Amino acid sequence: MTDLPNNFINWILPLNNQRFETGFILLNKLIYNTSPNFQFELFVTAFIISTCFIFFIKQLNCDYPLSFLIFICLGFLANSMNLMRQSLAWAFTLVAFVFCR
Repeated sequence: MTDLPNNFINWILPLNNQRFETGFILLNKLIYNTSPNFQFELFVTAFIISTCFIFFIKQLNCDYPLSFLIFICLGFLANSMNLMRQSLAWAFTLVAFVFCR
């Protein structure tokens, strides 16, 4: 786990030339302070991604069973744990799309 400086201001660029974004580091810090178990991080991340996906499907009135079947069978759920940062960004983009629409 990375130590956060006391006076971080820049939310666009990573802190101290790190390779992760500031929001992702803060999410990991929050989850690690709650429980140092890595499985808990996977659970919380999967919950956020699934909640954003369900919100997207509900708001657009799509075919629910087909949407979940495509989400699971095309491997998006499995890849979301491998590509955690990108999947969180994708999930928040889905929510933003609903509000832009």
